[in-house]
Amino acid sequence: MKNFCILFVCIFFPVSSLYSQLFIQPTVGVTIPTADYSGSISDYYSGNAYGLKPGINFALVFSINPSIPHVNLDFGISYSVLKNSGSANPSSNGNIDLKQNLLTVFAGPSYYFLSNQSAALHPYFGISFLYTNIDGSVTFSRVQNVPDGSYDMKTDDRFGIGFKLGNDFPIGENNGITIEFDYNIINAFGKNFNNGGSTGRIGSYQSLNDDRDPFYSSGDPNHPISKSRSISVFQLNIGYYFHR
Repeated sequence: MKNFCILFVCIFFPVSSLYSQLFIQPTVGVTIPTADYSGSISDYYSGNAYGLKPGINFALVFSINPSIPHVNLDFGISYSVLKNSGSANPSSNGNIDLKQNLLTVFAGPSYYFLSNQSAALHPYFGISFLYTNIDGSVTFSRVQNVPDGSYDMKTDDRFGIGFKLGNDFPIGENNGITIEFDYNIINAFGKNFNNGGSTGRIGSYQSLNDDRDPFYSSGDPNHPISKSRSISVFQLNIGYYFHR
């Protein structure tokens, strides 16, 4: 968290101090895992996917106008909590409780189709560059090939890219409501595998491990991750913006 705060301050405040018009926007929304980041607990155990379900997210966004028509520069930080729980095998009574948290710093331009700020509809789209810190934990109970217990996942970082489409609904001269749809590819630029030195299956779950296990072999119970995995999310956010 400390490193994220330092990074955000270094990126945002030197830039925002150059402009007099600054909009601040707190948001809340839902984060929906997609691609290999979704799936079931069985998918998580088998190494095919991360098996996470939709969760809540919170964000704080700052926007400035760089004196370019129709364009704003957005900077922000968001936090998502994703969970799932269930059996690794329908025929067994074992249980897995899974949780991951995404803390993302993002920055990028937004393009507004209309220049009239007072228009009832004010659609825009944008691209963001993402830096995401991912941590989590997992608890195994009576699961085959894994010792019972709770395990923290090693915190890891990924660089990615996001795409957004939204609309501002002004409710005053300098404030309003925003509804936005985002698609974020969290690990677009680099993947890794690290079993933490473990010789057992538990090492596959103690790191993010979005790349293929180099020791994977079909039928080997200690190395289940057979492929690289995409971490991406879809978000629906609603926010309130106001002028500083």
